[in-house]
Amino acid sequence: MPLPMPQEGQRVLVTLPYAGFRAMQVCVVEEATDEEILKICNRENPQLVNGGWHTVVKSKKHAKECGVDENSAPGKCEDCPGRLHKIILCM
Repeated sequence: MPLPMPQEGQRVLVTLPYAGFRAMQVCVVEEATDEEILKICNRENPQLVNGGWHTVVKSKKHAKECGVDENSAPGKCEDCPGRLHKIILCM
């Protein structure tokens, strides 16, 4: 099943609401802030566990520090230039 595509002007799009036990994936513009991303995630895909979504994985090293696979590091969106796929965590 293909991932949803962002609408014009949509800076943060939930693409996989459940990308594992405690993770979700978003497609974001490169300049989106963590605060902006987390606000959208908690509004559009609320997690009622331990305060909701709270961590945006920033790099392979950060992924390992968070206890998730280093493949959870941000990657370029293949369908939309200038956008990244990022993994968001809840605990």
